Amino acid sequence: MNTIKLRPVRLDDKNDLLAWANDPETMNSRFNKRPISIQEHEAWFNRSLSNPGRMIYLAEDEGGNKLGAIRLDRLSERVIEYDINVAPIMRGKGYSASMIAAASELYKPEQRGLLFIARIKKSNPRSKAAFLKAGCQALFTYTDRDQGEIEILGKIRL
Repeated sequence: MNTIKLRPVRLDDKNDLLAWANDPETMNSRFNKRPISIQEHEAWFNRSLSNPGRMIYLAEDEGGNKLGAIRLDRLSERVIEYDINVAPIMRGKGYSASMIAAASELYKPEQRGLLFIARIKKSNPRSKAAFLKAGCQALFTYTDRDQGEIEILGKIRL
């Protein structure tokens, strides 16, 4: 896996996150396929920064180049959901698995027994492959009436 570093997202990353979210390939793989307006993004970004149950990190390579973002949402005391978006120009270079693996290592060693999960559309095999490479396993599949088949992948941090 590639060497990366994760840092908390900053205000000056806001425009990059919006551009990456509105990239056509990203929109095709996410659950809400419509473009996100600047106003919607601004409100989401501000809520996210003030939400203690949400952490957003920007991944950078050794040269400080922005690789993408990974969001961690605490769904319960022991369950954390991943959401990842690799910058369009960095896709296909193997960074996503490194980002996923690094994100679960952000938690303190005493926080054992955490379950990290990802919801992935069955139509997004590249995302599934990245999560599997990062140590996740397929847990189950369900069908959503609007989104089709959704796979849940996860790993427990022991």
